Amino acid sequence: MDKIGDDEVEKADERDPEIGAKSARAGFVTASVLLVLLSIYEIIETGEFPPALGVLGASQAVYWLLYLYYGKSPEKL
Repeated sequence: MDKIGDDEVEKADERDPEIGAKSARAGFVTASVLLVLLSIYEIIETGEFPPALGVLGASQAVYWLLYLYYGKSPEKL
C-alpha cells in the first residue's frame, strides 16, 4: 500500500535540479546587471576602469565558456 503523498514527494525531487538552475541563473543575471550599473557609475564619477567591471568580465567569460563546452556535448554533464 502506497503512502499518501509519495507521488508528490517524488515529483518535487525530480524538479529540484531545474529549480536550482533557474534560481542560479536569476542570481547570475541580477549580479551581472548590478555590476554593470556600478561600473557605469564609477566610470562617470572617477573616469577610471572599475574593478567591478573586471569581475563582471571574468564571470561572463567563465559562464560562456562552460555554456559552450557543455552545450556541445550534454553527456559531459
